[in-house]
Amino acid sequence: MDINTKEEKTKYQTELNDLIRKFQTLEQQRNELIQAIHERQGIQQNNRELLADIGVLSRKDTGSGYMMKIQPMVRLLAGGIYQTRARIDELVDVIIAEFPQVANRLMAKGLLSKN
Repeated sequence: MDINTKEEKTKYQTELNDLIRKFQTLEQQRNELIQAIHERQGIQQNNRELLADIGVLSRKDTGSGYMMKIQPMVRLLAGGIYQTRARIDELVDVIIAEFPQVANRLMAKGLLSKN
């Protein structure tokens, strides 16, 4: 391809620079995604260690891995359910107090109740 004029050269250089910037952005996003995946894997491994330390998981005697202890896991999950319910109740109170119009619409639809 022949580039004859200075304007054409400038146009193609601008397009090339745009492509380079897009590539650099994609490369940065790829690197961030890879980093996030590595961090997630590390968190998962740390969580397994934490769960083993508090007695919810036990380390296998043979090979690698963990076994779940059912009763401690059920207690842990039940605690999370109760904490979530308490948080939802707090948020409902905030909605009713701070956003009465929204609360009235939700109550009219049966999605919110004053308990």
